[in-house]
Amino acid sequence: MASLISGVDYPASWRDFMAWFPDETAWLGFLERLRWPAGFACPKCGRRGEPWRQSRGRLVCRTCRHQTTVTAGTIFEKTRTPIRVWSAAARQLSTAKNGLSAMTLAHTLGVHYRMAWAMLRRFRVAMVRAEREPLSGDVEVDETFVGGGYAGSSSFGPPL
Repeated sequence: MASLISGVDYPASWRDFMAWFPDETAWLGFLERLRWPAGFACPKCGRRGEPWRQSRGRLVCRTCRHQTTVTAGTIFEKTRTPIRVWSAAARQLSTAKNGLSAMTLAHTLGVHYRMAWAMLRRFRVAMVRAEREPLSGDVEVDETFVGGGYAGSSSFGPPL
């Protein structure tokens, strides 16, 4: 697989992201190119070629008439929340140093708590690989604190 280049294959910054994807159509077109780099392939019959394009972003295979969307089978499937909001949530989640609560995400994005919670849940499920093997060898850890406070002290140092 060829290496991806920041700013060429994907936006290098949030400002680039906003310029590359001014609307939902641009973002969905980008997802389509990522999902089918050699052109649309029907998930049912495997036929390659330009699909019929219907309302609500549906793609219809010209051979078997199977309907799909670019988001089918992804964490974005069947969501009514704009993909740009999902992207902002992904950025918040990936840049948060100490984790991210649904309440903080809801306030940041201006969405309801239940939507923020559902988005975080989908992201977290997608990031887990159940068949992964335990870490081994040299493992680098960033900003780690081992231990805790001392008994009888309100600080992290020895009691005075």
